[in-house]
Amino acid sequence: MIVFNRRGLASTIPLATAALVAVGCGAQGTTEAPQQDLHGAPSIDQPLDTSAFQKEPCKTMDPAQLQRLGITVPGETELDKTAGPGCTWEDISASSLTEVTFATNGAGLQRDYAKRNEYPNFKELPPVEGYPAVAGASNDPIPPEESGTCDVHVGVNNDLTFLVQSGSFDGPDKADPCGKAQQVAGEVVQTLKASK
Repeated sequence: MIVFNRRGLASTIPLATAALVAVGCGAQGTTEAPQQDLHGAPSIDQPLDTSAFQKEPCKTMDPAQLQRLGITVPGETELDKTAGPGCTWEDISASSLTEVTFATNGAGLQRDYAKRNEYPNFKELPPVEGYPAVAGASNDPIPPEESGTCDVHVGVNNDLTFLVQSGSFDGPDKADPCGKAQQVAGEVVQTLKASK
């Protein structure tokens, strides 16, 4: 390659050097961040902000939502749970329990999918209000329809899920605790969406 210096004299630059310069210039600003390994979990393109509800998890459902779900007791906030901040509605007279917990461990659904072969009752569920969900992400060998309890994990961004635990030891929800947990999860997602 021939170029001219300030005196008008020709000088030669090796072609290999010119090619390297051209490649270097063309590559500037085009480096992409490495893809996050989700272990088969669906990627969440429209993440939801849960920060306000992590501080007040019992506000994930308002009185009208609780009434629709048949929850008649006040929630109890627990901010220092091992899994993360949550709210528990426990109705001793009805032998039922509902919990909503934000799993603030930075793993998201990818952790559940990475360990899916270790979970005897792992099951992908239909999306909850457009957000991916799974049930049975635990080592409990007893199926939910036998134990009367079900955990549903809903991914709200690639690094965070919220967990709904529904337990009924007597009554109509005992045969389908995962159905009740999915209903609760749907109400929670609606609340998160409305807060955007």
